[in-house]
Amino acid sequence: MGKEYTRAFSLLDFVPNSGQILHYSNFEGPLELSEPGGLFFDEIFELDPTTAFSGTQCLHIKTRTTGAAADDHIDPTFDSYILPPAIITSSFRFKSPNWSTYGFLGFTFTLRDGSLIHIADFQFDVSTPEILISGVTTLENSDISLADDAWHFLEFSVDFSTDSYRHLIIDDRLFDLSSLPIPASANAEDQKIRSQIGIQTVGAAPVELFIDELLFHGI
Repeated sequence: MGKEYTRAFSLLDFVPNSGQILHYSNFEGPLELSEPGGLFFDEIFELDPTTAFSGTQCLHIKTRTTGAAADDHIDPTFDSYILPPAIITSSFRFKSPNWSTYGFLGFTFTLRDGSLIHIADFQFDVSTPEILISGVTTLENSDISLADDAWHFLEFSVDFSTDSYRHLIIDDRLFDLSSLPIPASANAEDQKIRSQIGIQTVGAAPVELFIDELLFHGI
């Protein structure tokens, strides 16, 4: 009798109907993100088979516990040397067991096009709470409360053809960012697009995050 082989798979909640999927991970296979600064002490950056939004595992990150200090951070990163379409969007599911130890949760797109570097980012100051765009603009009505041990949703979209932000979604809150410019400056480094999630402590206690259903989509 022949042996039956099965393969686990996951369906996306949202499948774009145009453009291209630049990267997608439900973290059921090999880990494709990295920590460019390296890992120190007892930081955690690994696949976790004990929890997931869908499937059987997700990415688990945590700043150091031994010697924990304010401004400790960890930054899962995906690099591509194939430049994306002008409009790029990232979305993912995330949760934390304790938001009270957070300084911020953030996300950054860094595009090097061979002559300029364009940096689009936001920081969600969880303790305040408020959202800061490009380090200078505070969004109105961004006092979002995140529940511990609950899965949340985030989507961040930018347009590099006009160097302007598009929108940010956290759970059921939509922020129109289209009036805000993306800063750019001269940079002759090789072409590359970097997508980076960041978490940082507010005091001497670690922060941790579980991430699932990570999607980078270009139009």
